[in-house]
Amino acid sequence: MAEARIRSGTLNTVSHAESLGRPVLAVPGSIYSAQSQGTNELLRSGRAGVLCQAADVLACMGVESESAAPEQSAFAVEQTSPDAQAVYAALGPTPKGVDELAAATGLSASRVLAACTELELYGGAQSQPGRRYVAL
Repeated sequence: MAEARIRSGTLNTVSHAESLGRPVLAVPGSIYSAQSQGTNELLRSGRAGVLCQAADVLACMGVESESAAPEQSAFAVEQTSPDAQAVYAALGPTPKGVDELAAATGLSASRVLAACTELELYGGAQSQPGRRYVAL
């Protein structure tokens, strides 16, 4: 399960899976998002296992992965452009749009978009629907 409100049809599906003895995995979500309250509650109560990477699914199925995931280098904001550093400083756990980031940084929308792309490539930000971004 990727997202679910605290009262949703998805949680009904989880109950059916449990009654059939099927494992349930959930992706942890932001504590600030109503869309993640259901999944986070399943994780907190132990009704679902944590799903953070493909190896978690394989482990749940009893299959050993043959190769470990490649190591990712740690993100270092100092290695990015000054524009990317300014945008990164304005980002947080809640998605922010290009206009909001432009207002917070004093950069034009095109420069903010370029900085967000740079941050995504270096692993410092993630795009969300609606051209919104969060810091990683």
